[in-house]
Amino acid sequence: AEEKTPGRYAICVRHPLATAASQISRTTNYTLGKNANALKDLAPPVGENTVGLWLHYTLSALKETQGASRLVVSFEDFVQHPKSTVENIARYLLTWKPTDSQFQKGIASVKPELNHHKYTLEDLDEWPSIVRRTYELSLRGYRDPDGFNGGKFDEEVDSLWDEHGQMAQMIQPIALPAGQVLFSWRDGTQAGHHGLKYSPTGDWQTLRSVVPAPPGAVIQIDPYQTPCQIWIKKAVWIMDGEEKPAPLNPGPNGVMTRVLQGNAQENLGLLRLTIFGPGPLLTRAPAKSGKAEFEIEFMLQSNPVVLAQMLGMIRGRLEEARRGA
Repeated sequence: AEEKTPGRYAICVRHPLATAASQISRTTNYTLGKNANALKDLAPPVGENTVGLWLHYTLSALKETQGASRLVVSFEDFVQHPKSTVENIARYLLTWKPTDSQFQKGIASVKPELNHHKYTLEDLDEWPSIVRRTYELSLRGYRDPDGFNGGKFDEEVDSLWDEHGQMAQMIQPIALPAGQVLFSWRDGTQAGHHGLKYSPTGDWQTLRSVVPAPPGAVIQIDPYQTPCQIWIKKAVWIMDGEEKPAPLNPGPNGVMTRVLQGNAQENLGLLRLTIFGPGPLLTRAPAKSGKAEFEIEFMLQSNPVVLAQMLGMIRGRLEEARRGA
């Protein structure tokens, strides 16, 4: 019979918590080093985020390969009993027959000692039930390759996929309200103001505007009008087609830190500005006269994780003040 979906697919499935644990180890050991906390707030906790990705990718693979020649491969069983898995791969996925030598080399290449994390089904009980049900379905498909290829589990896969889609719609983040970058300065006894409206995207975005402040004036910048954190990748003044770094310092209601990484404390060129109120950021206009444009590349975050961290910072400051009193 002709395949409904072209191609042959090995769907590799590992226990979701083992997948998350491996990702945490890799991120800590090979990406962030001993300074792993430096970037922890750029995204949700890596364990929760990885389990969510595991669910999405696993269900996507089970759903999108329906009708094709396919095989679920259990990572845990494969590393412990490679012979049966290699035989099934040859039977269900290959269009040619490997030699005995190729079989043996394939089996010998598997290293069970590299499986560092061991979890049970019961370890998933604290997670949404769809995670355990998806993993259990994958294991049943692994143990019954004929039934899996014959569509025995397709209806269950479809049901889980629909449930996953409904959950994703329910937890879509609410878009942050529109705001504006406000620039304020003094020109002698007169106050100057300039505003640039924008809508936060939750991703990196760039804003650029002429700021009509007098040369050398100290400018107070309000990037957003509610408490949040802003990651700044670039801030420059542009005059006569030339860019010069804009000096940035925290204002009265801002806390700014540089993001470092690794054992050598490598500067990533990122600034994290935590905004508690008006006037969180200060800069200085170029010293020479002329049209000066301010350009900033940033990412704004305001979510429960960020707000919880901000509350922690406030508690820390109050504790320091109490100890110093």
